[in-house]
Amino acid sequence: MPLAAFLGTAGHEVIYRIHKERRLDICKMWLGEAFEDAFHKAIQKEPDRVPTPKVGYENITDQFQSEMPFYVELLKNYQAHPQNKEFHSTIHEQHFVLKIDNPAEGSPPYLICGTIDQAGYYSDGRFVLRDIKFRDNAFKYSRRELDLNIQLTTYATALKYGLPSCDTCKPYYQDGSIDPTVQGESSGTMTKKLVYNGPCPACTKKIGTPEWPLIVPERCEMVWMYDLEPRRKDEFDQYVMRRDLPKIKNAYQRSINPEWAGGAKAGDPKGECFLRTYRPLSRIQAFMDDILRVCDQIRQGVFYRLPSKNCNWCSQFDICQGGIAADEAIQKEQHAAQYGSSDPFGGI
Repeated sequence: MPLAAFLGTAGHEVIYRIHKERRLDICKMWLGEAFEDAFHKAIQKEPDRVPTPKVGYENITDQFQSEMPFYVELLKNYQAHPQNKEFHSTIHEQHFVLKIDNPAEGSPPYLICGTIDQAGYYSDGRFVLRDIKFRDNAFKYSRRELDLNIQLTTYATALKYGLPSCDTCKPYYQDGSIDPTVQGESSGTMTKKLVYNGPCPACTKKIGTPEWPLIVPERCEMVWMYDLEPRRKDEFDQYVMRRDLPKIKNAYQRSINPEWAGGAKAGDPKGECFLRTYRPLSRIQAFMDDILRVCDQIRQGVFYRLPSKNCNWCSQFDICQGGIAADEAIQKEQHAAQYGSSDPFGGI
């Protein structure tokens, strides 16, 4: 597991504390202590996912000490950003369950689970959904990718139609009874039942209200934290060489660059940070219809596993990779049975 995954988790926890405790005054010492504490808690919370250091570092401690100042600088700039000072977060790192009714008679509903980073209100009263990303700009979404992002659509749908959950009441599988209708041994096959008894009092206590928002966010924001990295130099040069003027002492004359005054300066954020997109109710209703089709395909085993770098962040990575290995083994068996091991082309 890359160490960056745990560093990002620690960053989320510090941002959660910034809004929960309303820490508007910048204190790099507090940010450093809070980030280090959150990092160690993230590792302890997932003992089965061992972080691996980058090439060039002897252990994860060396890499953490090397990269911590960069993350603290991002968090400092996040805390200082005027847009965050106007934002009052009411939902932080909140688990949710989105129930989708299964039209098949007698079938249980589909349960989609996830975690919303932030949702809350700006000073003008707008209710906004936020998703925070600690990722390199190489993974940054284009405008089209942002508008089509299914993660934000799922979160916006959950705010309207979902329910809160927590570690106490989140869905879990419970061993069921013997089902004699399932093919297998003569005695039948043990089935598992998905149980969800939420929301519980702990959920409503965390969100501070007995009801889930049940509203559609007026807009969604992808908060790209790496955009908060300070510039090392001005966006435009302050002076330009005037090659159209005669030289003075064998050197070109200079003049003020008109673009310099309106451009970003050294120390300013590298990017816009807050990437806006919208999820109107009509889009959410279309998503509900489409996700039902996807759920049916997954239940029938008709879906594609496409491992990539993004899969490293997924908690189901090991299960999915095991599925790929199982699929490959089945394909090899079918290939051997059809063509024979000695003639892969079937005699053609």
